[in-house]
Amino acid sequence: MFVTDRLEEDILNLINLLSGQIFLCLNYFEKVENERLDSVKLFQREKMASLGQLYLGITHEINNPNPFISGNS
Repeated sequence: MFVTDRLEEDILNLINLLSGQIFLCLNYFEKVENERLDSVKLFQREKMASLGQLYLGITHEINNPNPFISGNS
């Protein structure tokens, strides 16, 4: 009976250890995924800001074509 109790205790200790390790791994992967998503969001914001600057430059040239025309003649 003593051997069986000791074996059950060892198995429970192993399960507790493994569940702790699994929890740490899941937390790590969640952190990595959040950082990846933040990076994607930052890239999208920078891309949209660049498109906005391009749009402003084009609309400025359309509304004020004289400097562009005189500079290229």
